[in-house]
Amino acid sequence: MNVLFLLLFMTTSAFALNIGVIDSEYIFSQYNKRFEMEEKLENKRLELNSEIEGLRQSLLEQEKIIKSNSKITEDDKKKLLDLKKQFQEKIETSERVFQEDQQNFIYDIKFEIDSVAILIGKQKNLEMVIEKSATIYGGVDLTEDVLNFLNNKESYKLDTTNLLKKQL
Repeated sequence: MNVLFLLLFMTTSAFALNIGVIDSEYIFSQYNKRFEMEEKLENKRLELNSEIEGLRQSLLEQEKIIKSNSKITEDDKKKLLDLKKQFQEKIETSERVFQEDQQNFIYDIKFEIDSVAILIGKQKNLEMVIEKSATIYGGVDLTEDVLNFLNNKESYKLDTTNLLKKQL
């Protein structure tokens, strides 16, 4: 009986994994670089809005000029239509570019969080790092370690991609 218990204990402990967990959403919400990136995005949005407003004002001025003429020519109609089309294209292009920049920013930060989690997991000899919300019980919480690494002024400037390649 004792031999069977010892054998069972040894096989289950052989399958036990040393797992790290992180709360990515929390890290994202507290990461200093996120605030800088949001400020850059907001500045870009203001710049795009300013360009769009300039086009809108130009369109309104041209529309006033054309409508003030006693006779509106086909060229005037075409010019007005072209201005409206340019205005609409600028709005669509600006929205698309802004959304792409926003997605790239989120992807870059997510990649940094994941890279640092892997790096710290390897330093702590963990076999796996997973999202904290996917666990019910257990795991070594690396959330604060990852956040501290990312917000550290010295490591903040490091290229996590190259760091990770060196560790792997």
